[in-house]
Amino acid sequence: MTAMRNAAEKRPEPSDLDRKKEDEAREAHDASVEPWSRTDMLLAALVDEMRRSNWLFSVVNSRKGSKQPKYPDPIVRPGVAGKRRRKSNLSMVHRMILDRRLRPLGADGNPIDLPNNPEEAAVILREYRDRRRRNAARIGYTPATRRGK
Repeated sequence: MTAMRNAAEKRPEPSDLDRKKEDEAREAHDASVEPWSRTDMLLAALVDEMRRSNWLFSVVNSRKGSKQPKYPDPIVRPGVAGKRRRKSNLSMVHRMILDRRLRPLGADGNPIDLPNNPEEAAVILREYRDRRRRNAARIGYTPATRRGK
C-alpha cells in the first residue's frame, strides 16, 4: 500500500487564494459554478445530518445555564435556494387552542378543553399549571426525585 501511495502522483495543495475563490463562488451562487451531481447532493445532505447530529449531541450534553452552540448552517449548494425558516406568530396558548395534542392531560387522561379566546385559555392554563405545582409540592415531588437523585 505504501509503495502505491508513494508512486501516486502528488497533487499540489490548494493555495489560500484558490480556497478563497471557491468560497466566494459558493457564497455568490454564481451561475458559472456547475450544479452538483446527485452524489454531491447526497454527500452534502450526509454532512448536514452529521452536523445536526453533532449539534444535538453537544446541546444535550452541555451543562444547564452554559452557552448553547449555534444551530449549524447547511452546506451551500449551487443552484439550490436556501430554505428559510418561518418564525411562527402563534403563541403557545394559540397553538394549544388549535392543536389538542399540545394541551395538558386532565384527570381522565384526555386533553383539557380550552375556549377559543386566548386570554381565557391562558387563565385556564395558568390555573392548571399552578394546581399541578401545588399537588406536586404536597406529595413531595420535585424534578430531582423524578430523575432518581
